[in-house]
Amino acid sequence: MRGRERDDHYRAQCERAPAFTAYQEGTERTIPVVALHRLSAADPARHRATVDHLVRVHDELRRELAAVRAEAGRHPAGLPSRPLQPLGQQLARHCLTLCGALHEHHTNEDGAFTLLERQFPELSPAVARLREEHKVVARVLDELQALLAAPDAAVDLVTELDRLAADLEAHFTYEEEQLLPSLYGSRG
Repeated sequence: MRGRERDDHYRAQCERAPAFTAYQEGTERTIPVVALHRLSAADPARHRATVDHLVRVHDELRRELAAVRAEAGRHPAGLPSRPLQPLGQQLARHCLTLCGALHEHHTNEDGAFTLLERQFPELSPAVARLREEHKVVARVLDELQALLAAPDAAVDLVTELDRLAADLEAHFTYEEEQLLPSLYGSRG
């Protein structure tokens, strides 16, 4: 904001909080005023941004999981029927980073699902399924983290990562098939 509009808003802020008056008096520069407006949940541009973000995150997680699987396949611990030998630090770190990213992604989605259900009540059955799948993925991630913490266990790391990849791909595909048409269909 500039000019009279800026001055009016700054004066109103000073009336609410006198410290702003002292702040302005302590400097020669004009303190900028910026108006922030909450986006409407029904805004089609917001829906497009949500879709773009969701697909971008899913694709990144797919790439990261593929990289971890390839790395595990090159590691002696990933060979079938062999007890796990101490995992290379890079492989373990890569696996744990992927687990953390998946956990954060699903936590963020779970928070967004409530708003999505309010705006698109017809998605409630799909969202309920996705929430349950998040719990399944969380258990698989816990198992993978336990596996990484116990490198002497007789487990096939590649098989476990393949199972996670199959579960996640089915989950991501279902999520995209169910949510994206409603969000894209909301374009103005």
